[in-house]
Amino acid sequence: EQVQQQQEHLAALQMIQAIAAASPEAPALAPLLPSVAALATKRQEPPADEVLQQRTHAAFRSVRSTALEVLVSCSLGRQRRKDIAALLPPSMVRSVLADTWEDSPVRAFTVSLLFANLCELEAAQEEDAAVLGAAEPVTFNELAEPLWESSGFFEDFSSCLSAALEVRPWPPQSQIYHRPWKLLNTCVRLGQAGRAQRLLGAVQPLIACVLLRLPQEGSQGLVSADDARAARLAATALLALSLDTGAAGAMRQADGLADALRCMLGEEPAVAELLEVITGTAWQETLSEAPPQHTSAVAAPF
Repeated sequence: EQVQQQQEHLAALQMIQAIAAASPEAPALAPLLPSVAALATKRQEPPADEVLQQRTHAAFRSVRSTALEVLVSCSLGRQRRKDIAALLPPSMVRSVLADTWEDSPVRAFTVSLLFANLCELEAAQEEDAAVLGAAEPVTFNELAEPLWESSGFFEDFSSCLSAALEVRPWPPQSQIYHRPWKLLNTCVRLGQAGRAQRLLGAVQPLIACVLLRLPQEGSQGLVSADDARAARLAATALLALSLDTGAAGAMRQADGLADALRCMLGEEPAVAELLEVITGTAWQETLSEAPPQHTSAVAAPF
């Protein structure tokens, strides 16, 4: 009976993950998130019925890991990430951290990605805060610091982005393939949360993402929507990193970077600022010379 229950949990979570990976803002996901978070954090509420209590079992490791993957996918959505943060008080975050075993790089990276996507948000208030007194608000940026440091997350993140661009699994031999634009979304969040200096190792992969905006030979001048989206996010991340002298120098020396940025003028505010940093040319002049061109194969700005 216990095994059957775990199999049912796993099947349901895999279906939810398929939806979340394709559309993290899907309205149908919202009412499911409390149950998913409970499975991920081993905080399942016991049923009121005594018979059901006896038949309810703690989630297996595979179930907890799949539930975390669902939360990671949902945390890419602007509203869903706030919903997830509202479900995770510090005690539950620490429960997840305590459940992150050192011999599983996949688990450690998954948990690190989740907290990176929530980094600037505050964790939910504890349920007993009204009785014990409200504690100082704490962000996921602060809560995740020990895990990020102990697991080498920022170095792994740079390697993961490089692997994603080359369509390789990360961690190696894990059969897990990441999409560049999703990682870049995380990168932008981290930069906005004051972690830009820790992402300097990702400068070259980020430049490679911006270069995706240049039409390839035989493409008839068209760029895929995913590549265009990745390029815009990478430009935003690079702007935050450009405050570092070494990073700015690497950008100035990158062949084709300025051309790729000119292709995106008018699509993303950060593009003009980054282009000015790299070329020293006022963006108003460049914009008048190269107005943005949109095609049906390029995602509209958002």
